Amino acid sequence: MQFGTSDCGVACLSMICKYYGKHVSLNQIKTISGESKEGLSFQDLELTAEALGFSATASQVSLDVINLDYALPCILT
Repeated sequence: MQFGTSDCGVACLSMICKYYGKHVSLNQIKTISGESKEGLSFQDLELTAEALGFSATASQVSLDVINLDYALPCILT
């Protein structure tokens, strides 16, 4: 659940954790990420996902490519 406007990255990572059966609180993800008032950058998302045990890559691709080449779930902006 997202509590503030800068929590969207943390909330996305929380949902991915839950999808894979990892129970990590929003506060734990905020601590791991070092989240600032501005939220998380793409690099922050990637590094935090890796710290949580995921393989992560930040990249710019079209939706057609995601449907064909990328494993889901993923975070889109």
